[in-house]
Amino acid sequence: MCVGCVQACPAGSSSTSVGVNECDLCQAGKHQPTPGSFGCVDCPPNTYRSQVGATSQAQCMACPSQTPYALAGSVSAQACKPLPCAVGWHYKYASRDVGEWCDEPCPRGSFCIDTQARPCLSGTYADAEGQTACKLCGAGKYSLALGAVNASSCEQCPPGTVGIYTGYAPTACWTCPPGTSNSRTGSSSPADCAPCPANSFAPAQSAECRANDDADGRLSSSGRDADFFAIAGVQSVPSWTLVLTVLAATSAAVMS
Repeated sequence: MCVGCVQACPAGSSSTSVGVNECDLCQAGKHQPTPGSFGCVDCPPNTYRSQVGATSQAQCMACPSQTPYALAGSVSAQACKPLPCAVGWHYKYASRDVGEWCDEPCPRGSFCIDTQARPCLSGTYADAEGQTACKLCGAGKYSLALGAVNASSCEQCPPGTVGIYTGYAPTACWTCPPGTSNSRTGSSSPADCAPCPANSFAPAQSAECRANDDADGRLSSSGRDADFFAIAGVQSVPSWTLVLTVLAATSAAVMS
């Protein structure tokens, strides 16, 4: 017999000190197949080990088929989950190593389609937890807020503008063109920008038309200014078809 010799720790255990015959069994969730090792190895992802002293990776049990996902080093079948994150849920912490597994639903003002919570963009809001998409502000409204938690963040379009619903997040209202006016709040149709009557004028984004004698020198020598005046029932009104075409093209560019 070798007196004073230090023997290597057997498989399924490890030592934390060199030259010391003190071996600790591998903890639950770990294994060590190599004798004389320092430290034990985590069971791989999607497995678990509830007992101590595992001598091989094969002793790490696979998660059930109904709940196939688990973090490395899991110690029980309860750690196995159906998905890395179910839709509408997210990791509370940025790293899986320090946080629990998808431990809370997506908070208000955000949406979750994977493991991360993302704030609602301008023109949208989320008024409940666990949302996979944010709601759009309605027609005649807009919003610049990020991470909005209720519909009150959506403001009504002011007079002189309209909020055309396009199916995309509204972050601004469209200005009524010169020669038209709109006195209403929250308008949603281009038709709400009404042409000025004869012998009146209106700059862009006007709430009302004004008589020509209020023009303050805007009349040209020919008696009218095509950008601001409506004379004898002929208005200078840009084509809303063109505006909507540009809007659709912009929306398509955003999607791509």
